[in-house]
Amino acid sequence: MSERMGPANHPPATPATLTLPEPGDIHLWRADLDAIEPDLACLNDEERARAARFRTAELTHRFAAGRTRLRQVLARYLGCTPAKVKFSYNPFGRPELAHAPPGSNLDFNLSHTENHFLLAVARGRVGVDIELSTRETDLTGLARQVMSPDELRTFEALPDPERTAAFFALWTAKEAIIKVLGTGFSRDARTLQIGWTEPLSLTDAGRTYRVRRVDYAPGVPAAVALEGVVENIRETQS
Repeated sequence: MSERMGPANHPPATPATLTLPEPGDIHLWRADLDAIEPDLACLNDEERARAARFRTAELTHRFAAGRTRLRQVLARYLGCTPAKVKFSYNPFGRPELAHAPPGSNLDFNLSHTENHFLLAVARGRVGVDIELSTRETDLTGLARQVMSPDELRTFEALPDPERTAAFFALWTAKEAIIKVLGTGFSRDARTLQIGWTEPLSLTDAGRTYRVRRVDYAPGVPAAVALEGVVENIRETQS
């Protein structure tokens, strides 16, 4: 199930606290980073330093805008100001909430490409990925690096015109699961067989992860993954 809200580039000055997702539900927040005014005051010192290191003003703006919107949204779930949102990181660099509400198991994951922003919030480990499928890339070479043998055989049997969409459909699903696992690319993506048949899922070390594709925009494939059962997805344009 999907609920869509109209665009709102600037949240209210004092937005209401949001209700946490129900177990099995995923809240997706999408945004145009070029339409967001960064609030550097809500960023921490490390975020401001990272923003300053980008080579162009456009990249600096998009990074700062993304961190601003991330903090604004999470603050509404936590009932605090954006500047008070604190993050911790696992040994592989996966960001998590340092002070989630007790017993909530609240988690988030963020992906962005160019000006496209996609944030997933759930109660349970969640991962999201968004890509541009219009980039020139060696799909066959990449497929051999990230697809299992069975996945690769199916991919290589496809007609050339179908390969781009197929590659990014599988890759966004697989990267969303990798982000749920929180191991980064220390784990060989070829060992994670998701396959091509809906509903997409992976069972690994006794745990099951399920994937849903996200209808983001033409040429911008996306996917979200959750440990356990995905009941509902609510999308919000922020």
